Amino acid sequence: MKNRRILYIFIVLVITMLNACNRITSDSENVYLIEDYDVSFTFPGDWEDTKGEVFDLQCTDEDAYASIFVYNKIDLSEGQTTEDLFHIQNEDLLGKRENVKLVSEENTYETGNKQIHEVMYSAELDGIKNNYYFNLIEFDEEAEVFAWVLFTSVPLETKINMDTWKKIISSAEYRKSQQTANMNVVHKVLPISREYFALR
Repeated sequence: MKNRRILYIFIVLVITMLNACNRITSDSENVYLIEDYDVSFTFPGDWEDTKGEVFDLQCTDEDAYASIFVYNKIDLSEGQTTEDLFHIQNEDLLGKRENVKLVSEENTYETGNKQIHEVMYSAELDGIKNNYYFNLIEFDEEAEVFAWVLFTSVPLETKINMDTWKKIISSAEYRKSQQTANMNVVHKVLPISREYFALR
């Protein structure tokens, strides 16, 4: 009888701890610093770095992916703008998909010291339909970099998680010479040069 009581108390404690852990995970945040560019993004605690080798940073919550490239302004071709590269990058990816359809028109808005360009398409790859939510993040005029951010998911998850995605976009910070302690440092794996961009 005594052993059963101890076992019962143990089970209750374990369940309580698991519930507490779940609450901590959902309420916590992870800040990822892309060290090569001094740019950071804040993700909810249930998003994890995929540690892939294609993007400067890619995170997922298992329902969606956030894929990020950061570029140096100095690497733009003569006469080329950040918006030009944004459109080229979007068209390059969508060119590898089928049944491409515009979901929401291109829009520009400001948040904090950033200007955001956004547009969303739906398309199919290997018979699976996803939404592709493209974003261009331009920091203040003194920033030496800009970011391209893509969120992908099935259409239903897009509706459910759009507010979260926009918070992630808004969290982007250019941290040149700023304090960067207590961050997950992400080292860029591949050099994103104009030549590499053109070949992808």
